[in-house]
Amino acid sequence: MSDQGYLRQPTLAGNTIAFVCDDDLWSVGAAGGVARRLTAGLGEPSTPCLSPDGTQLAFVGRDEQHPEVYLMPAIGGPARRMTWLGPDVMVRGWTRDGHVLFVTTHGQPFFRNYRAFTLDPAGGMPQPVALGQVNHMAFGPGNARVIGRNTADPARWKRYRGGTAGHLWIDAAGTGTFRRMTELTGNVTSPMWIGERVYYLSDAEGVGNLYSCRPDGTDNRRHTDHDDFYARHAQTDGTRIVYQCGAQIWCFDPRTNATQQVPIAVPAHRTQAARRFVPAADNLAGFDVHPDGHSLAVDVRGKLFTFGLWEGAVRQHGRPDGARHRLGQWLADGTTLVAIGDETGEERVQVWQDGVARTLPWDVGRVVALRAAPKGALVALANHRNEVIVGDVAAGTMSVVDRSDAGRTEDLAWSPDGAWLAYPFWTDARHCAIKLLDVGAKTSAVVTQPDFRDYAPAFDPDGRYLYFLSVRTFDPVYDAVQFELSFPRASRPYLIALRAGSPPPFDPAPKGMKPVDPVAALSAHPAETVRVDLPGIVRRVAAFPVPEGRFGQIAGVAGNKVVWTAFPIPGAHGRGGHKDAPGRLEMFDFDTQRAETLAERVDAFALAADEMTLVIRDGKRLRAVPANRKPDPAEGGAAADAPSRKSGWIDLARVRASVDPRAEWRQMLREVWRLQRDNFWTPDMSGVDWQAVYDRYAPLLDRVATRAEFSDLVWELQGELGTSHAYEMGGDHRRPPALPLGQLGAELALAADGTTYAIARIVAGDPWEPGADSPLNAIGVEAAVGERIVAVNGQPVSRTVPPQALLVHQAAAKVELTLAGDGGATRNVVVTTLADEVPARYREWVERNRAWVHAQSQGRVGYFHLPDMQSAGFAEFHRYFSAECDRDALIVDVRYNRGGHVSQLLLEKIARKRIGYGLSRWMRPSSYPDEAVAGPVVALTNEHAGSDGDIFSHNFKLMGLGPLVGTRTWGGVVGIWPRHRLIDGTETTQPEFSFWFADVGFGVENYGTDPQIEVDNAPQDGAGGHDRQLERALAVALDLVAKVRPGLPDFGPRPTLARAPLPRR
Repeated sequence: MSDQGYLRQPTLAGNTIAFVCDDDLWSVGAAGGVARRLTAGLGEPSTPCLSPDGTQLAFVGRDEQHPEVYLMPAIGGPARRMTWLGPDVMVRGWTRDGHVLFVTTHGQPFFRNYRAFTLDPAGGMPQPVALGQVNHMAFGPGNARVIGRNTADPARWKRYRGGTAGHLWIDAAGTGTFRRMTELTGNVTSPMWIGERVYYLSDAEGVGNLYSCRPDGTDNRRHTDHDDFYARHAQTDGTRIVYQCGAQIWCFDPRTNATQQVPIAVPAHRTQAARRFVPAADNLAGFDVHPDGHSLAVDVRGKLFTFGLWEGAVRQHGRPDGARHRLGQWLADGTTLVAIGDETGEERVQVWQDGVARTLPWDVGRVVALRAAPKGALVALANHRNEVIVGDVAAGTMSVVDRSDAGRTEDLAWSPDGAWLAYPFWTDARHCAIKLLDVGAKTSAVVTQPDFRDYAPAFDPDGRYLYFLSVRTFDPVYDAVQFELSFPRASRPYLIALRAGSPPPFDPAPKGMKPVDPVAALSAHPAETVRVDLPGIVRRVAAFPVPEGRFGQIAGVAGNKVVWTAFPIPGAHGRGGHKDAPGRLEMFDFDTQRAETLAERVDAFALAADEMTLVIRDGKRLRAVPANRKPDPAEGGAAADAPSRKSGWIDLARVRASVDPRAEWRQMLREVWRLQRDNFWTPDMSGVDWQAVYDRYAPLLDRVATRAEFSDLVWELQGELGTSHAYEMGGDHRRPPALPLGQLGAELALAADGTTYAIARIVAGDPWEPGADSPLNAIGVEAAVGERIVAVNGQPVSRTVPPQALLVHQAAAKVELTLAGDGGATRNVVVTTLADEVPARYREWVERNRAWVHAQSQGRVGYFHLPDMQSAGFAEFHRYFSAECDRDALIVDVRYNRGGHVSQLLLEKIARKRIGYGLSRWMRPSSYPDEAVAGPVVALTNEHAGSDGDIFSHNFKLMGLGPLVGTRTWGGVVGIWPRHRLIDGTETTQPEFSFWFADVGFGVENYGTDPQIEVDNAPQDGAGGHDRQLERALAVALDLVAKVRPGLPDFGPRPTLARAPLPRR
């Protein structure tokens, strides 16, 4: 029904319930009825909280890009922005004195590390609540409080029991000392205090429901019996509790111990569910060229269109809405179109011929490559099951011709006569060879040595060669930071001579002065049949005479030429100025034996069967160019960048792609479900009845009216897997204006004059690294603690207009600050604001910990931190390890580690043992192997170390490298390979690669790894500014130093090489 909404995040005060629906805030009476819209914002609101008296409504709004606290009258009216923080924010309620309570990661170096703040509704700076990590907080009698840590939404990973499972800490006496409520089980969230009981949500019995207990943790009771959907996002007004469940709102009354659904109608136009049109360039996925080179087939927003390069109308093929079509292309006849479509609910090959559409009933799985033969009606497919399939569209038959047990094929290439199919074949997890299939005989042979990584096969148009790219050039480069060599380029184009006795490809025949007729050269072709001599073919390989590099595609084109794409080598972390960039299109001419650049910016290309027409992609644009020569700059004239036949650019605005959101969401949900079914790491879905899950959640689509609501539904659906790494990210959400906040990297406080803001602390990062230090530290600015900010860009600050409020839309911009000193004298300085404070705050946090460890140990213990197991963590390791490993002991801190894939590289280095030394006259001894730790190693972990952070922590123990200190880790070790996007650009991940350990088998998943020395930072530690985990790690390291007594060995007497006296005869 049109008035049934997707109701979320309710809040209650007296006779009023407010909630989120249709990406806005609504209110309704506590008994239900017809709801009234309170907002019509530009962004998605969240976490609304009514004030205890029911007059005000605090919530997180995103109308100016960042999530910030807003405040508005509960009956409706203008909303005021109350904070200017930048990172994630969630409103959690109100304090007894009428201040807004919220949590945020602002000021923290890690995105999971929430801290609590209070905010006066009259305005001013947020005031921190010094209790360390806080996700929720509720108030009991007197000064009693209960806080939730890691109390996120359990519905997103159902039945989760790892280290970050939500838990409560309680100060029942109000003394400031909290204890962890270990009596509570399951994944706990949303603590509330009513009377003499603490209420909370938990999935202790398999499904999220409402529970309560006494403050001492006894007398635990379940109050609701939801079995289909989780109870989520509970709030109380001190008398009753409201929560969401199954996209509806429920109300529990402790006095009657009964819960009931609140009947709510939300009549609205549902603007975001209305049909609209989207730019084709922004939604372009795949493209292919007509065999004759005059038309294109494009996949735009899951719809298949065909049109002439510059002339004619645009045709759409297939169901107009509610289905996805991919990999569209023509058969050799130039009239029959084939594509992968899911109109039946499963991916199938669809065919359009002579105005008639049909679906072939082949089980092709999730198709990752499709290629039509250049003759006849055959198609080749590769799928997620690592299969290669050949099908006859005309006969309606198909067969699986090959399958690898090590990886999937993603490149398919037909010989010019359609008799042979070439494809990469993974022989093991590290090596990929090229195979040739004799299509008629259905026999295949490996034609490259299976010791390398060969990819992207392509036939020469004349049938002489098979081209391919390969990583087999072993020319190492010495690393500039560490004693290491690597192969950053390593690939090159190669060819295989298909016939024995072929002439040398790179030794051209002698020529006279007579010019070659270019038309005759282009039209000259050998016999129709491609001859392949398989005996000895593995040895008939030659490298193109070009430097090694990184290459993407290769193809043979008319005129005895070959084209390929070559890509630059970007920095993985992006700090060194070598950012990811498009590649170049290069052409090699066999006649001249030279390569030249055809186009400077190319991401990919498609070649027509005419061997003359090449369509290249540059970002969001397509361009048709001659395949065998460099486009003449004069061809485009004055409009060289405008779409035209002369310039070659294709006008994608001709494609008018419409979107029916409801139909699109239905298709997307089915595809999300299919992707999990087809790619989940074990075929039994770990015992989950996946079909039943889909049948339960699909009906909720009728309530979905916005992309944000659809996202919530996908998270709930995938959460039923009970497995890590089932994510949903991105997509076509409604986006507010881009108004990024400029950051100063400093703590400010309202000055004694009540109008200006004193600099209380300045973050100290890396001054030489752009964006990694407070701009207040910059040369020529050099602000001092105690100076006051009087104005920003000439605009005065005040109690209700802090400096941050004047930095909206000023990220990475030049800003003038007026600073006042103690004597009242002012000065103007120009700073370049930060777009993100986290790099500076992270560096300060690391250096502060490192300096503390050095000071407390008199320099005997080293310290470094690994923020992840990706490029940033790899960089941090090599920044610090060589400086710290020579100390008597070493602390490796992996708390808050976000995971990745380099743990084995780092553990390998930490595990090095000193077995020798190099000695010289003027230098201190150096260890062999180099950069081997001198003494004991202690690893420090916590519940936020996950994925490869879990793996590092667990293997640190397994390898016996030292004690592991801290708390149990996250427990998510089923890995992913994000490579499937939905039609609106959404990226979903499928848990594909489960991790097994020699000691606990699959036991780290959904549990984590236990520290050998358990230490948690209690709320009172945060109040006192203590890091008990780091303190304990240092104490353990010093104890080990006392026992092991590391240091240089006694090298003994140096050898004496003097000549002995000549003995007497």
